[in-house]
Amino acid sequence: MAIRQLVSEKVVRYGKADELVSKIAQCVAEQTFPGWQAQTSVHATIKRDIILELAKYAQEHTDIGLSPDDYSKFSQEAMNYVEKHF
Repeated sequence: MAIRQLVSEKVVRYGKADELVSKIAQCVAEQTFPGWQAQTSVHATIKRDIILELAKYAQEHTDIGLSPDDYSKFSQEAMNYVEKHF
């Protein structure tokens, strides 16, 4: 599942996923490098950064469809995609 699809289905209502997708992709790009998959600290950092971006987005937008309790679950789903495709 692409990050855009995941965000569209789980987070942002009304098809306005571009901004959040861009921020999540930037988090991933900033933390990945050759061999990053073998370092659990990088996985944790990316998941944390995704949660922080969700929280920031939620403060600025009312169209978010996740409760704060679901941020961790979403970040894990996003990491599953990232681990396979980055």
